[in-house]
Amino acid sequence: MKLIQIDDKTPYVLIAVYGTLLHGGLNHRIFMQGKSEFLGRTTTPALFSMHTCGLFPVLTTGTTQITCEVYKIRSNKVLQDIFRLEGCCGKLDEESHGYKIKQIETKFGEAYIFWLPNFEGSDATLIKSGDWQRRSLPRKNFIHKHIK
Repeated sequence: MKLIQIDDKTPYVLIAVYGTLLHGGLNHRIFMQGKSEFLGRTTTPALFSMHTCGLFPVLTTGTTQITCEVYKIRSNKVLQDIFRLEGCCGKLDEESHGYKIKQIETKFGEAYIFWLPNFEGSDATLIKSGDWQRRSLPRKNFIHKHIK
């Protein structure tokens, strides 16, 4: 499998983010702000379903367009930090203990996105809109179920 990295032939990588790495998300300031170039918002092809696992979303196989932001990454360190956050090995479509990486077409060019094609979260809630920032969740149930 192809290792995704920055080198002389590939001076940057595009990453499509849809959850905690979005502008204003829990991990944006740590992993993205000042370390990547924001290219814009877009939607993915209709290949996914989005589910919430509490504080973060999961993409799995489906038929929904997902709202995402695309960033240009020019540093292997930043790229590796993101891979570690996502529990991913950095190889295209390779199994890992976390997310897998899929290449998708965006209006900014081909970008990598993190997903779990075989995800079976029994208490995960489907986000029908495909937009993490515009989701609506029953806050009371979330608090009682996940914070004790």
